[in-house]
Amino acid sequence: CAEPCAPLTMSSALSNYLIKKKGYSPDDLITAGLSYQRGRDVVDFFRDRIIFPIIDHRGNVVAFSGRGITDETMPKYVNTKETPVYIKGDTLFGLNLAKEAMREHKQAIIVEGYFDVLACHRAGFKNTVATSGTALAESLVKADGSPTQLGLLKRLAPTILLAFDADKAGMKASERAIGIALGAGIEVKVVRITGGKDPADLIRDNPKNWEEAVAGAKHVI
Repeated sequence: CAEPCAPLTMSSALSNYLIKKKGYSPDDLITAGLSYQRGRDVVDFFRDRIIFPIIDHRGNVVAFSGRGITDETMPKYVNTKETPVYIKGDTLFGLNLAKEAMREHKQAIIVEGYFDVLACHRAGFKNTVATSGTALAESLVKADGSPTQLGLLKRLAPTILLAFDADKAGMKASERAIGIALGAGIEVKVVRITGGKDPADLIRDNPKNWEEAVAGAKHVI
């Protein structure tokens, strides 16, 4: 919007459509993380936000993330809670589009933000994915034998490049991820990002900055 966007007033538009037009029950929508109960009303969970579909490695939409656009006091991002089909530790944003590039380049770049993934793909780094927040599973497989994030990545590429934000949360996430990945026998390198920037910032300023940062990634040892 050229001018500040006016808040939307149809806070139950999606819920009403899915219930009245598609025949879903309110419980279905609440379980899927699309709606919540407010008094007697079923209200949309995502409102006044840019919506990112979270797609699993098989190409199925399993969750959503919403970036606020109308009110600076609202949380910057809200995400689908974990549901029967969405487990954070199983999912990487963009993996459905990055699989072939990971196999080709034999490495996977992991960033934090969805906009970082979009910027990297536009800049030609199509082997880039994002975690759900800074969550990274602590094993290769779950109890039922299905793969976690790291299990999926190990099948696709022998090397991971971590490019988390250069803040305290990003550094802590990197430390946890490094230990988990090394323990799983995956080679880990770190892309150094300074100046309070993230990959999308570097690419926006000058794509060569990001190219140099990736090329200069250092092995954690």
